Amino acid sequence: MKDLKNPWNPYWVIMWGVISAVLLSVVWFIPFKAWTVLAVLLFGIPEWIGIRRQDAYPPLTHVIVRYVPRPITHIALGALVGLICGFWAGLPAIFFVGIGAALALDHWLTDHFDTSYEHTDMVGD
Repeated sequence: MKDLKNPWNPYWVIMWGVISAVLLSVVWFIPFKAWTVLAVLLFGIPEWIGIRRQDAYPPLTHVIVRYVPRPITHIALGALVGLICGFWAGLPAIFFVGIGAALALDHWLTDHFDTSYEHTDMVGD
């Protein structure tokens, strides 16, 4: 019997978790160009399939929205972008960790104020 609340293929959802873990793990150990090719193959193709088909094979963004709370998503994305870009730029660890922390804070603040503005009825007009 199909789960009408979640019609997604569970293996597809698990696949996204595995792909994300692999891409985030190997980013520190392989050159940028090799990682880019890997990302196109492992992420790009399933993402394209998920965007083109509106069925049991969702794109990663839809899976994240369903299973990961919004603030955690925004903080993690900011931190990862800062860390990875600083690492690829060849910056010393203290700098790319700092950039990751700054972007995590920026994303948290953006999310916090964005959701506050969505609920202006709480503060009055």
